[in-house]
This record gives sequence, C-alpha cells and structure tokens, in this order.
Amino acid sequence: MALANWDVNPSAARAVIAGVRGHAESFEPLEKALKASVEDAAASSKSTSIAGALQSTYEGYLAKVAAVAGLSALKVVNQADKIVNAFVDADKTMASIARQAIDEVPSSLANAQ
Repeated sequence: MALANWDVNPSAARAVIAGVRGHAESFEPLEKALKASVEDAAASSKSTSIAGALQSTYEGYLAKVAAVAGLSALKVVNQADKIVNAFVDADKTMASIARQAIDEVPSSLANAQ
C-alpha cells in the first residue's frame, strides 16, 4: 500500500518524539520501584516460599520485561529522531538542487539562445 499524499512537520514530529523520550526515560526509576516493591512484598510475606516465588518471578520475568520495555522505547525514539533528521536533510538537498536549477534557467531571450 503506497501513500497517496503525505507531509512531515519536523517541529511537530520532534515535539512528539521529545514527549515519548520523556516517558521512555522514566522507565529506569519505575524499574527500581518495581524491584523495591517486590522486595517489600517478599519481606512482608514472612514466608520463605512466597519470598522465593516473588524473587523468582521478578528475576525470571518482571525485571526482563521492564528492561526490554525501557530500552525498546528509547531505541524507537532514537530512530525516529534519525528519520526526522534524514527528512530535513533530504528536504534541504532537494531545495538546493531546485535553486541550482532555477539559476540555470535563462533570464532573457538572448541568454536562452
């Protein structure tokens, strides 16, 4: 499926990317809070079996999911930054080529011959 028409607003795209980056960067403190919550729950349970199950669930699943979520989000926003920068660079290149082409257009009938 091809796009029939599209437009990119670099400043709006960068604002969205900045907002998403802020959320992505907030994952690290959330990972620490998750770990602390699991540790608190384990200690509060006063049961070695429950504490062990909580710790195992954290280490085997929760910590990995949390880390992947944060890293994936940061990778996405970094790539989005690169895409917007490439669009802006290509736009500048196309504008430069257009300016050069305009400079080559004859300005008078005498120059055209």
